[in-house]
Amino acid sequence: MSRNRKVNNTVFSYSDKCLMLSKLINYIMRDGKKRMAMLILKKSLDYINDRLHINPLKVLYEAVDNVTPYIEVRNMRIGGVSYQIPIDIPVDRRLGLGLRWMVDAAKQRREVTAWLRLAWEIIDSVLRKSSSFKRRETMHSLAKNNQAFAHMGW
Repeated sequence: MSRNRKVNNTVFSYSDKCLMLSKLINYIMRDGKKRMAMLILKKSLDYINDRLHINPLKVLYEAVDNVTPYIEVRNMRIGGVSYQIPIDIPVDRRLGLGLRWMVDAAKQRREVTAWLRLAWEIIDSVLRKSSSFKRRETMHSLAKNNQAFAHMGW
């Protein structure tokens, strides 16, 4: 039996604009509530626009660029000894790691609402003070320390 319901077409969607925003919405989303994730992102970007008076999408792109790692360390067992070998990260994994780290760091913050946490995480990532940026820096420094084993990678 069909249900006659009206479709709400007035919902603002960031998913149509670019892949990065749709991925970010999917990382924010909990329990399948995509509309709530869109509202969290929209309120965060509006807050950044009001606070900094800059295009919030440019701020978001810069924040993601600051958080995105380019090299990671993998454990490989060679000749009975475990080595940590630095390996370049593929492009699609880079973006996923950066966005996931930003959302996870935003969840750990102490602001009152989710959109405020996300907004301040984005602002701090641009200023290079966020915990997600520090996570990237520790990963890069670990890879730099193990650069001597790079020839063992495949």
